[in-house]
Amino acid sequence: MFNNFFSRSFSSSVSSLKPKIFVTRPLPSTVILKLLPHFNLDIYKSKYPSETVLEARLTDCDGLMCFDGDRVPSSLISHPSFSNIKIIAQVGSVLRHLSVETATEYGIPVCVCPSPFTESTADLNLLLMLTVSRRIKESDQFLRDGKWEAWDPKLLIGGGLYGKTLGIIGGGSAGIAQAIAKRARAFDMQIIAQHFRESNNNTLERAPVSIETILKKSDFLTLAPPIRESDIIDGKFGYDHIELMKPSSYLISTISSSHLDLKSITKALKKKTIAGIGLAISQKDLHLISQVKDYNSLALMPPIDKFQILNETNTQAFMIAKTLIHFFDQTTNPPYIINPEVFR
Repeated sequence: MFNNFFSRSFSSSVSSLKPKIFVTRPLPSTVILKLLPHFNLDIYKSKYPSETVLEARLTDCDGLMCFDGDRVPSSLISHPSFSNIKIIAQVGSVLRHLSVETATEYGIPVCVCPSPFTESTADLNLLLMLTVSRRIKESDQFLRDGKWEAWDPKLLIGGGLYGKTLGIIGGGSAGIAQAIAKRARAFDMQIIAQHFRESNNNTLERAPVSIETILKKSDFLTLAPPIRESDIIDGKFGYDHIELMKPSSYLISTISSSHLDLKSITKALKKKTIAGIGLAISQKDLHLISQVKDYNSLALMPPIDKFQILNETNTQAFMIAKTLIHFFDQTTNPPYIINPEVFR
């Protein structure tokens, strides 16, 4: 009975002035309770509403809360029934079925909820950057082995982050590119990214930069999830990519090995093609350790960005609920927006 209550349309004469949100799937009760004080809700009871259903149900709605399996194509966004929609808020980071370009053309902000691990994945990227460039592993072992006797100008010299150029491949649809860039700005790093560019006011705008440009110009190159085959030439990041990088540069990766050629990593370490590599590797790639464990120019981590306690207040649906509330309260720059140009 409780679930049925939370999977139908919510409205009353008392709340008639509230914005109306169409939700394409049943939601957890905690998310419903978060939204109810702010909105009238029309919640679709089944999965995957068709375009015809959406056209019929969106006519009197102010916002759309959808999921990354739902189809929100250009034909729907440009349909008259969509004319009152002020925001599209998607739970999940896959944009394959959502036409961001058309939404932007019509001035509709699109917010895409990041993974609950977005911030911790960005932390891990920065940790790997510092670990490999500042030779943290070597320095720690140097002290443990009792080798430090006196300062030497050539002792454990490493590269710094301050003022360097950071290139980001992938990570666009989940907000990870933005989260990494936000941390990098603390080191006054210049940022070039595949799906976003840094503007004069230190925000990231949609403006693709070619992978070749990123490879050649970056002092630090990070491969950030989620990554698509189209993000990488030939669908897998390999030695051909590494060869285009500066000899003084560093490669950082927190992506799946399905998009990263581990043999190329070993080859680059042996040939000293670049200054260093930082990798987060999963259990299925543990065999790599025996091949590369003796290279000081490599920093390895398990996926510690996933080793954290999650609760209902940082699930994706709850985060998108807060985004909708923020938008209708302030009507500008909602969290997780991926087309901020609609406000300029």
